[in-house]
Amino acid sequence: MSDTIVSWNNIALNALKAIGARPPEASRTMAIVHIAMNQAASAAHRTLEIHADRRIAACSAAAHVVLTQLFPGQSRLFDEALDAALSKHGHLSMDNQGAALGRSAGKVVLDRRKHDHSDEVVPYVQKDHPGAWKPTPPGYEKAHAPHWPRVTPFSMSSGSQFRSAGYPALSSPEYASAFSRTMRLGAKNSPFRTNDQTEIAQFWSDGAGTVVLWNLIAQQAASSEEVSLPDMARIFALLNIAMADAVISAWDDKYHFNLWRPETAIREADTDGNPLTQADPAWEPFGTSTPEPEHTSAHCTVSGAASRLLELFFGHDDIPFVLTSVNSLEITRLFRSFSEAANEAADSRVYAGLHFEFSTTTGLDKGRRIAEHVWQHEMRALKEEE
Repeated sequence: MSDTIVSWNNIALNALKAIGARPPEASRTMAIVHIAMNQAASAAHRTLEIHADRRIAACSAAAHVVLTQLFPGQSRLFDEALDAALSKHGHLSMDNQGAALGRSAGKVVLDRRKHDHSDEVVPYVQKDHPGAWKPTPPGYEKAHAPHWPRVTPFSMSSGSQFRSAGYPALSSPEYASAFSRTMRLGAKNSPFRTNDQTEIAQFWSDGAGTVVLWNLIAQQAASSEEVSLPDMARIFALLNIAMADAVISAWDDKYHFNLWRPETAIREADTDGNPLTQADPAWEPFGTSTPEPEHTSAHCTVSGAASRLLELFFGHDDIPFVLTSVNSLEITRLFRSFSEAANEAADSRVYAGLHFEFSTTTGLDKGRRIAEHVWQHEMRALKEEE
């Protein structure tokens, strides 16, 4: 029965990939879907304990309600998926009590998030001083989701609860050291970046792909253990709550500190007041900068949160897995632990020329602390729902 959760997890991930969702929207969607399925599984367990198959209908109906509301343009696919999930178990239908519980759970969660500020419009005011973020090539897109720090968290008390201490002063040796490393390793045609480092940068390159990849990692980890449907529902709810709050927290840092991307920093280094940095007006990153400030790295905050949450749930870090990237290159890599994958995700941002190391290490640490907060507060709450 636990494959019901994984099936709808994949359906939700495919819906995100179909629209090219970015981390804020992707993480919010996955959290809502899995909170709804967890609540449906818990309600079915309490009400229909002897009818285990009804939990399948409950979880499926909850996911269907949420996804249809969030992605109306893909509703036909969700309808087909629901029909397939119910017909797989023959006698199940949308008229049974389990499905009714699921629909109710989905609607409750959607209603709870209706006024979470995710659809607000907040203008971004461009600053014009050394260190301030500005749009980057090739698209020079305007700042993405400057309102996201105001989005109601799923577990944190506020978007600023885990706000970092910031970044090193532009004139400091610490800044110059990070600047130099990204400049050397992250350049488009860097002679210093190894083939493996290039592959790492490409593997972790897709923005929302970080959220996608960690869900796929959770699928593999769960498949290696005997996990019941209630536990499967719980782990994906906790994971996606942690990642959604990690994105909110990373976005809080980004728009609070408003730091320029390495691409701008390196091209305009003659304005940073640091004698240890040297400008290169023609410098280009290996990857493509996304349209939001540099500090803190969302990739790393999400990876820190996901890796620590999975470690807490399974009781150990050293669960090996093989993963294929979600981008068109289809790179496959072997990892020996959750933390190894998270650390590699952090390194990838420097190899791609998109972040400074102080931003990646801060993100990992912030994410891990968010996971511990979610584990402490939400694990107890989810168990109480049973």
